[in-house]
Amino acid sequence: MRKKKTEDISEKTADIMIDNYLLKKRIQNDYHISVDSKTDDPAIEKAFLTNMIEYEEADKGPRCTLRSLLPAGFDLPPVEQLSRRDLRIKLEAIQSILSGHNISIDFLPKLPDAVAYQYLLDQGLNEEVMRRMPKGFMFHLDGCSGNCDQCFQRDYCDAFTEMERRENGGG
Repeated sequence: MRKKKTEDISEKTADIMIDNYLLKKRIQNDYHISVDSKTDDPAIEKAFLTNMIEYEEADKGPRCTLRSLLPAGFDLPPVEQLSRRDLRIKLEAIQSILSGHNISIDFLPKLPDAVAYQYLLDQGLNEEVMRRMPKGFMFHLDGCSGNCDQCFQRDYCDAFTEMERRENGGG
């Protein structure tokens, strides 16, 4: 006599399926998201559902400014006091420190170091982020607010240049 399909699954698989049911209910109740995964593999579904919850909760918890993640006594002199070489070294040091917190500075490649550093001093380092970034998450500081007219990168931005060209009848 052939066993029923439910009897063919292992106890571990059954436990995962129960976990998945509970995860789906949590997602539905807490985040008002209906989940209909398209996989027959309960382990893959569980990983997906767990990632959904981590994503939804990523911005909860204590926050801090990027500046507060720099070590005590980390020197941030005015841009005018730094040589080109020292400016590059300072930017690389800031990026290195922040990357240890899953934070990446992603300004436009054409942006001069002096402009990037000045933005960090004036605004960028005041951005708030999660004190502890969840595993697998990354915060990208790109400096783009979508308001091209007031953007510190606009003179180096291909998208802004193209938009200006189109607005001025260039295509």
